Amino acid sequence: MEGKRITDHIWLCPDGKYRWVYEFSMLKNPVILLTVLKVFGIAAAAVALFAFAVDLFDDWQITVLDEDNLKILLIVAAVFIGIIFVSYLILAGIYGWKYEVLFEMDDESVSHIQMPKQYKKAEAIAWITAMAGALSGSLSAAGAGLNAVSGNVSVSVFSNVRRLVRRRRMHTIKVQSPFNKNQVYAETDADYEFVWAFLKEHCPNARA
Repeated sequence: MEGKRITDHIWLCPDGKYRWVYEFSMLKNPVILLTVLKVFGIAAAAVALFAFAVDLFDDWQITVLDEDNLKILLIVAAVFIGIIFVSYLILAGIYGWKYEVLFEMDDESVSHIQMPKQYKKAEAIAWITAMAGALSGSLSAAGAGLNAVSGNVSVSVFSNVRRLVRRRRMHTIKVQSPFNKNQVYAETDADYEFVWAFLKEHCPNARA
């Protein structure tokens, strides 16, 4: 990169943006897998709460937790977790077992940019998802696929950020806005501390 070297891997470029490239093994660093599990876990919890509510208001007794029903729920949960793990391994294999991303950061925002060669693969997977969703009549699946195809950049505008979460052991900073959940990665301790301090300073409305 052209410009001034700030830390081990972060450069201040002539256009005033900080840039760095981060690459990690998808098998050794579980941050993406944990994010996927969290999303599915929240969805599953919402469905379970709805089932409890329906069961409770039906006869004011919770029968969902009967021994037979509980076994079925546990089996279904185990199957879904297994599917998530297998799907993650397939995706990691398609990506060459590595996730590569370019970050751009200035005084107003930070951008998470998937590297071009991986974006082409992700674009193909997204199109498959969209087509499968359309053929199955699932508008949500089709919408998710089309949304993934629409771009390879996730931008967090600092004035909209409401929360910053440190995951130093995983070299990750979660940048959370009302309609945007972004993740920023930094390789070394020096890189990480610089990015964390910069984000804290430039996100006036964020709780850290």
